[in-house]
Amino acid sequence: MNKNTQIPGDLEQYLEPAHFVDSDSAAVREFVADALKGFEEATDTDRAIVLFDAVRDGIRYDPFSFTSDEQAYVASHVLGQGRNWCVPKAVLLTACLRATGIPAAVGFADVRNHLTSPKLAALMQTDLFIYHGYVQLWLDGKSYKITPAFNTEMCERFGVKPLVFDGKSNALFHEFDQKNRRHMEYVNDRGIFHDAPIAQMLMDFHALYPNYEETLTFERTSMMLQNAPEEFSPHMSVPPMRMIPGEKRGWEDFHIGERLIFQTQPLTKDQIKTFALEWDPQSLHLDEEYATAIHGSLIASGFHSLLLIMRPMMAEMMVGCRSIGGFGFDKCRWTHPVKPDEVITVVIIITEARESSSRPGTGIIAYDIRATNPEGTTVFTASTGALLYGKEAPDPT
Repeated sequence: MNKNTQIPGDLEQYLEPAHFVDSDSAAVREFVADALKGFEEATDTDRAIVLFDAVRDGIRYDPFSFTSDEQAYVASHVLGQGRNWCVPKAVLLTACLRATGIPAAVGFADVRNHLTSPKLAALMQTDLFIYHGYVQLWLDGKSYKITPAFNTEMCERFGVKPLVFDGKSNALFHEFDQKNRRHMEYVNDRGIFHDAPIAQMLMDFHALYPNYEETLTFERTSMMLQNAPEEFSPHMSVPPMRMIPGEKRGWEDFHIGERLIFQTQPLTKDQIKTFALEWDPQSLHLDEEYATAIHGSLIASGFHSLLLIMRPMMAEMMVGCRSIGGFGFDKCRWTHPVKPDEVITVVIIITEARESSSRPGTGIIAYDIRATNPEGTTVFTASTGALLYGKEAPDPT
């Protein structure tokens, strides 16, 4: 129930539901009710702070979850994702505030990130981020700009000061990191909106960031895997996510049912033959005429394809972990040959993440692996795991 008894007429539109800001949806209202348990009689300011925290930390920040599917920006849809980027999270917080009677609008600004990760910089080819999503809300006749994008755990891990909304001042962006280095620079405010202009935003994104098509390729593969009929995992309802290298450190950073997606580099014919000459000198990997007659082309050694599949997982996931060592493979199956110039998509499903009962300060993770070729055919499956230190355990060195 709204406790702002005096709301100017020009703000009434920012209490109304919209297509993307679907504050009247059952999912949004249920989320708000759960977040505000015990705060039903609190002031608007206190409830706004609680909802800011709930969206900020309830959905982890992931800049690689960008999608061209407009439906993904509807607030009730955002609630079904464990990770997302600033725009969907801003839309969700706007809807939550309206659902509890606090006027709120979706806002956008262009910012320059002076500490952009190499992976994201390579993808975008710029440190300018257009359409950084924020929320403008009104409390007791005053307006504030806030963004719930960056969850506290991620900020702490990467040395960035978490944004905190105290109901008295803006909480818009990180100007400096914890080492006092310039972080984000506000260069242009695009204004506020009753509903998010997603169609225009997507047009502008594709014009400025042509390499984002790489991300859309990931997205299409993810959807294909999500909808494929299989019995590989009981957690198929959880969409695969691209992780930020270094974001997982201890075993506690992995969650049962979590699905992570990776892509390999293609193998050339020469690479296939070179490996085979040293490690697996069968005609299937060396004699193109013979291999073509059987498989339609030269094929990689199974051991070569295994190394190919494991490499992005190790380079993007395990390299930043406090790993003690890996376990052997179970249910290892080569189900289809890997051919030259194929990009293989690898999805892992976390099946176990628990503290070790025999070794204090450590934990065990286990995961299933599924690799598919560009046609969606499964080429490899296996189960494996690793022993990791906890993220707060003393450094072994």
